[in-house]
Amino acid sequence: MALAYRDNSEYDKSVQFFQKALDIDIENFGDDHSNVATSQLNFATALVYLNNLPKALMLLQKAYSTFKSVFGEEHPHTEICLWWLNYVKDLIAKEGNQN
Repeated sequence: MALAYRDNSEYDKSVQFFQKALDIDIENFGDDHSNVATSQLNFATALVYLNNLPKALMLLQKAYSTFKSVFGEEHPHTEICLWWLNYVKDLIAKEGNQN
């Protein structure tokens, strides 16, 4: 549901479902599992569209760390997460330069 809402630009609805999915994944798999990292990445992308960059950054940092340790730096999940991480850092830097 969360992905469907996000892909249809219904970000407020999607973040509610992403939060639930993340909570369930953490409960079932623990903090350092690749399923949790995938939920964190998906959740973060919706938060970016809502301009909640600090929370998106936190989730992306956690997801990247997990992907890197589980899969390595050259795995597609790790690379996609790194792209989003750098993208959010750039957005935050641009916001800081506008003030």
